[in-house]
Amino acid sequence: MLSRSLRWLMVLLGLSLMPPAVRAQVDANISPGSVEGQGFGQIAPTHNASIALHSTSGPFYPYISGAPNTVWTYTPPPGSTLDVTATGTVREDEMSYLTVGGYIIQGSAMMASFNLYIANVTFPCKYPVCDPANPMSCMSCDPVNEGEISIAPGQTVNTSIRVSKGLPGTLTVTPPSTQLQILDANGNPFTPQSLGAGDHLVNIQIRASSTFTGQGNVLAKFVHTAAVPAAGGPSAQQTTSGSSAQDILVVKKFQPPPPSINLEIFNGQFVPGMLAVADDKEESVGAFTVANSNDTDGDGKADNADANGVLAGPTGRNEVDLMKLVLHKPIPDNGGNVTLTVVAGSVVLWNKETHETKLAMNGNSITFRTDELDKEVWVELTAASKTLRDVTLKLTYQTGSYTVRATGIWAKQTGFRNINNPTTLTGAAGNSNPSNRQIVVADRAGFAAGDHIVIHSITRDATGIWPRAGFDIAAENGKTLTLNRPLGRAWAKGDEVRMGMSAEIGNLDMISSFVEGGGKLGAAHVLPVTNNAMEMQFTVGPPGIGAEPGIVFDISRQRATFMWERNAKAWIVASRNNSDGTVFSPCDFPSQDENPNDDSWNKGQRDEDNIPTNNHIYSRDMPNVVENYAFVDEAIVRHNMFEFVRVRLDGVAFTNKNGQVEGSRCSPKTPWHSRLHVISDPMNTEPDGFGGTRDLWKRMTSVATDNRINLDHLPIHPRQQ
Repeated sequence: MLSRSLRWLMVLLGLSLMPPAVRAQVDANISPGSVEGQGFGQIAPTHNASIALHSTSGPFYPYISGAPNTVWTYTPPPGSTLDVTATGTVREDEMSYLTVGGYIIQGSAMMASFNLYIANVTFPCKYPVCDPANPMSCMSCDPVNEGEISIAPGQTVNTSIRVSKGLPGTLTVTPPSTQLQILDANGNPFTPQSLGAGDHLVNIQIRASSTFTGQGNVLAKFVHTAAVPAAGGPSAQQTTSGSSAQDILVVKKFQPPPPSINLEIFNGQFVPGMLAVADDKEESVGAFTVANSNDTDGDGKADNADANGVLAGPTGRNEVDLMKLVLHKPIPDNGGNVTLTVVAGSVVLWNKETHETKLAMNGNSITFRTDELDKEVWVELTAASKTLRDVTLKLTYQTGSYTVRATGIWAKQTGFRNINNPTTLTGAAGNSNPSNRQIVVADRAGFAAGDHIVIHSITRDATGIWPRAGFDIAAENGKTLTLNRPLGRAWAKGDEVRMGMSAEIGNLDMISSFVEGGGKLGAAHVLPVTNNAMEMQFTVGPPGIGAEPGIVFDISRQRATFMWERNAKAWIVASRNNSDGTVFSPCDFPSQDENPNDDSWNKGQRDEDNIPTNNHIYSRDMPNVVENYAFVDEAIVRHNMFEFVRVRLDGVAFTNKNGQVEGSRCSPKTPWHSRLHVISDPMNTEPDGFGGTRDLWKRMTSVATDNRINLDHLPIHPRQQ
């Protein structure tokens, strides 16, 4: 099917439409004295047509057939004369063909050939923004719709009817109801018109009353009467007549199209020049921001409970987590109000992006006059989304509406590991075969396929190193573990096998650096490295958020540290820096709420896995005593930490620089602590590289809290606590 606009354009250009906007076209011709005659016609989709044959000369037995999907009916001839009517309706998007024929028993019969169809339809545009001379430019103008027009109450439509190939006869046009009036070209009531043979274009007007509410079919009927020779000879005459009645035009009440309205929504973390969510993504992807439970200005109150604005100061920055929403003026602007409705979600609307001037809502809606638009409002999500795109905002105006969706991101700490007690290798021969890919352990220890493990030698090698290596378990059969690669060296009975990083962690640098750092969680070991170690899990939400476009997570940390050193009997507070020049001790938490100060060791993301697996991300930390050998007689190192998740919405990776705020915090701060208390151990030494030896550390165990790593904070000063 040709589109409506293309059909109209072809009419304007004088191109054939077979013929233009055909409603019904019936050709039926039965010649005098013939025993059979037939004709055919075309009937456009969803319209009716009928033909009538009348003979005064004797019985006439027609047959009537139609194309598939079309039902045609006719009435049998009454008495000795013939009156046959066939009617049918064609389904949408089809074209049906009607065939009429008959057998003459005696005498003769004839039906003239004529067509009726709508020739042209024009009517004025409703809105002055349209160019009446160019209906294609008008939203509300639909000049030709295959014989269907819309007309507003009180409106007049100009059209015309073509009668072609006809014998002389009379044309009548009947409206479907009193709410429509048929007029001639001069605006006078239409009266039946007598037409001679040939083609005729009859101009009419259709006028709707001010109360026009429905729709109906305009019926055109053409009746001809002709004298033809009778069977008695050339001088004998008889009358034959035929008619074609067709609903040439469907007239409907004009319904103006809904005004065009538009909402634009932006992600949180708005900056000038930022692009709105694309129109075709406003519902399928939507906008993203942080559920506003963080404390961006650092005033000690969650932003969603801060009624006095979220404003920059010594402890924080301006609010960044409200989403910009632009309400555009409707086209056309018919005056009145638009209504913005929170269909779903925990939403508060603000007049300023800094969380100032809360907008008063009536329930879940708020109205604005159209002369206030275009208008910006700022959308706060006060709670985390449970599912993606579960926040829905709708703008309505008259009969039109526009919807956008959004998602509130939040994460929480859901796991903490500070122990990975070992099992040991047995004396199985395969454990000492470097090319073997299987080991046998003394205890299954909960190992399963997919787990990361670390094997530790309990003796130094010839170079003085404590060998250790990491593997993945490819398969598990009781105490026999198949590994992802060969052992690479001969391990011995009693060597330790520990669970490594959690199986969901896919960051290979994080896995290997844990092995390099000793591969032991907790706060009891001194070999091969004297450090504490923990692993923390966060769950990001809503489920599936990690796969959404532009979403980048990062686990960051804040630290407060005190270190004491003793040589002989003198204790001092150690003043030490990290290798990157940042202060190690003494160190307090940053003054700004989101400012990290323990990310300097995060180069290459070696202690984080920020790509969600099953909605989980991980961090790991291994606080130590600066050096792995005893550089003083005794040392105490105490840390209090805050671990938290932050997110960027622009797809840009975090730089992880200390002192640089990035993205938005999207989780509570999880407090944890680490304590190490060690003393020089002359019974445990290593070569110093200069031909001598140096002592290693031994943990002090006289106070239970001296060596530990766990959740929550403990006092870090004074030393005696």
